[in-house]
Amino acid sequence: MPLAVALLAPRALFFVLLVRPETAPSLPEAELAEIQKGHMAHLGKLGSDGHCPVAGPFENGGRFRGVVVLRAVDSASAKALCADDPAVRAGRLATEVHPWRVSDRSFRPYVDGIGMTTLTVVLRRRGGPERGALLAGRSADGYSAISVLPLKPPGWTPKGDAIRLNWWCAKGILPGT
Repeated sequence: MPLAVALLAPRALFFVLLVRPETAPSLPEAELAEIQKGHMAHLGKLGSDGHCPVAGPFENGGRFRGVVVLRAVDSASAKALCADDPAVRAGRLATEVHPWRVSDRSFRPYVDGIGMTTLTVVLRRRGGPERGALLAGRSADGYSAISVLPLKPPGWTPKGDAIRLNWWCAKGILPGT
């Protein structure tokens, strides 16, 4: 979809978790490098088409690999955008698409070469958003709240039933970064 059409269409935000499937195939390094190159090109196109205000990897590794925030008309459209990712098509990544109730105006335009910052993401199954969040919103499924906070020290853990992940994203996209 061209940028002008994407910006005019009614849309919602989706918090897409990129996860490593248990069945991810082992591939030669050269093939993995090509898949990663295609994955990055796909994310770049989503950004230039107005669908992706921010994306980035988790430094913690493990099952959770990264986040892509998508603008889409509905959940089916968000899933279709994810399905075009070469890493998803190759089975190296799977996606969990969660509607995210935050303001689209929370995101600033990306400026090439601005650098990266590390933030803390908290995924909460019960309860509300974290206090002191730069950006927080409720999800319609899966997680009751998804919060993005300034980087928390290594010993900090969220209270209750929550997952904490350190996330690399471009500086300046979110307020306070």
